[in-house]
Amino acid sequence: MAGIGQLSAGIAHEINTPLGYVKSNLETLERYVLKLEGLYKLQQKGTDNYEKQTLEEYKTNCSALRDYIKDNNIEFIYSDLGDAVNESSRGLNKIDKIVKSLLGFSKRTETTNFVQYYINKGIKDTLVIANNEIKHYAKVNEDLEEVPYIMAIDGEVNQVILNMIINAVYAIKEKGEFGNITVHTYKEDDFVYCEIADDGMGISEDHLKRIFEPFFTTKPVGLGTGLGLSITYDIIVNKHGGHIEVESQIGKGTKFIIKLPIKQHVEIMD
Repeated sequence: MAGIGQLSAGIAHEINTPLGYVKSNLETLERYVLKLEGLYKLQQKGTDNYEKQTLEEYKTNCSALRDYIKDNNIEFIYSDLGDAVNESSRGLNKIDKIVKSLLGFSKRTETTNFVQYYINKGIKDTLVIANNEIKHYAKVNEDLEEVPYIMAIDGEVNQVILNMIINAVYAIKEKGEFGNITVHTYKEDDFVYCEIADDGMGISEDHLKRIFEPFFTTKPVGLGTGLGLSITYDIIVNKHGGHIEVESQIGKGTKFIIKLPIKQHVEIMD
């Protein structure tokens, strides 16, 4: 399966980027607050005991107020406040989305029970977690049709999806061009299907015959154990009573088709 350390570094980067500009904006807003406090105090000084001020004192206070506004770029501060807050809000929303996906993903991987599982949600959480691995090499096209909940070991199906996505990224990286990954879900009869296709290097016919064998890998030494697809096969076929097949053409790409039964002969676990 995909390396935990590699994914962890990617997730940390995905969080650090918005966190960085949120932190920067907060530091900027702190400076703005100090300048606006100074403006407020100067304005208060000019209006306190207004009726007792002489004309010259009033003019002096007004001049000081104008100079303060000019010297401290108060007009720019007012115009920039909304942008700083909106950008920070977008950053926090992105962090919130990543954390929620992580929590959902990690919670599900702790269970080996069959539960009601919505594959479209599992795909979306997985794409958030793998985004740093994907974004420099491919665009993901989501074609997620409305499908029913299925009975599944949710954490293990998520791991399968993650493995398929990372494999697709690797195939595209090998080709050396920015590529496309398409994820398509749909229902047929009593099954939910998930197709994951890429336009990467493709797999030769000889390798296709062995692709689900334990320890078989086409990756260079150090980049793969060969266990990923054999475990994927075990999860889908042996544990879930489903089916997995692969179609591929050298130079054009690969498509994995995962077929999962909607119902299992097990008790529902909450």
